[in-house]
Amino acid sequence: MHFTVTASSKVLDQLALIWIEATDRDAITQAANEIDSRLRNSPLEHGEAHGDVRTLAVGPLKVSYMVSVDDCLVSIKEFVYEQEQS
Repeated sequence: MHFTVTASSKVLDQLALIWIEATDRDAITQAANEIDSRLRNSPLEHGEAHGDVRTLAVGPLKVSYMVSVDDCLVSIKEFVYEQEQS
């Protein structure tokens, strides 16, 4: 079963700002693409559940999302840029 992945314009702006400010934009692009693929194909098999909200980290991004199985819908709530500690 495939899911539709959605995000508000605010969340997409958040991701765009992360990409603009990143020193390694390719890493952000690859992580975002991997997150999208995992959420489209099997959102309940990835990440960790925290009540109704799930989180998934694919370095250097972390995403919070909710899943509606009945609607085959994943709603992304937030992107976070997790920089490596030096």
